Amino acid sequence: MLKIVDVGTIATIKDGTKENNNSTLIASSVLCTNGDILLAYNSGIDLSPGQFVGLMRSSDLGKTWIKNDFKIHSIFSNGGIESGCTLTKLKNGRILLPYSDGYYLYPEDYGNVERRSFFGCAYSDDDGVTWTKPEMEGHKELENYVYSKVIEFPEKDILVMPMWGSDTTSTLWQSRVYRSYDKGETWTDSVTIDPDFCDETTLVKLPNSNKMLAVIRNHKNLQKIKKMYHKNVDKCDQYFAKTTAESSFHITTSSNCGKSWKEIQTTNIAGTAASLHITPKGKLIIGFRTKTSPSNKCVIYSSKNQGKSWKKEFYLKPLTGSWRWGGYPSFLNLPDGRIFVSFMNSKPGNGGLFFNILEECEKES
Repeated sequence: MLKIVDVGTIATIKDGTKENNNSTLIASSVLCTNGDILLAYNSGIDLSPGQFVGLMRSSDLGKTWIKNDFKIHSIFSNGGIESGCTLTKLKNGRILLPYSDGYYLYPEDYGNVERRSFFGCAYSDDDGVTWTKPEMEGHKELENYVYSKVIEFPEKDILVMPMWGSDTTSTLWQSRVYRSYDKGETWTDSVTIDPDFCDETTLVKLPNSNKMLAVIRNHKNLQKIKKMYHKNVDKCDQYFAKTTAESSFHITTSSNCGKSWKEIQTTNIAGTAASLHITPKGKLIIGFRTKTSPSNKCVIYSSKNQGKSWKKEFYLKPLTGSWRWGGYPSFLNLPDGRIFVSFMNSKPGNGGLFFNILEECEKES
């Protein structure tokens, strides 16, 4: 079993009441060669105008943090940048930072009625000190929203990046992957995982296997969202909260580095903002935001059967206060066998980016 052994604050929302583009929110981290934790954060949410991605570093396991001068800004005058929980370290030490650039909510208000979103992948070969930013990638798909970490198959020199978005202005969101054969410098071979109205997709490579598991937030039965989403986001969220069972997480697997995927299956969990992870002892876990309104806590579940069913472990703990729109957990295995997990909480007055340190116990309770 898992337990929480430490809690801490990475950064608070500056105005104390809402997310803004000077905040430190959705994040992910990697471990540097010297033991530092390097963390990439989003300054806002949902590709809002002016939103950027920045970096922070901690040399004492999260007790103190120093912001880096490096930032990625949108190429559009009213666009935003979002990296979600994508920061990934490869076996050769290269660090990847995939990100989306464009528009998401209310695109007509930002002068981009076609909702186009490009994606890029910055990379660093010196533990995040300097970065290379290749040109933005514009694929045939209209929207390219990155979300979670890249999966590496080093023996085949293949990387797999999860993505979601619409192909055209008249099609529903779908889940897909891109692949890279040059350590993340270029991305090709778009493959659809689930075409049936879904978005956030997280991947993990299962232990002692070349099999890859995908968990996808699917809205198959929520056709009402199709007409509602870009008209009134608040009502859309309320509708999601009332239809938890219909907006469940679906799973599928691939045994050929993402070239093809098995039939989609349903699970016994539902929520949003999910991340998969394999613990140092080989346990499959997932963290996500519950859809139990209004608390929207960030919860951890585990699975013993490759994601077919899940058992609740516990809720993560913000350092102070209660929950409001928590979520986007991102995990990092530490050298001592413990697990660092960052997550956001938007509770007015005490919101921001927090972390817990998790420890694996020898026996299941």
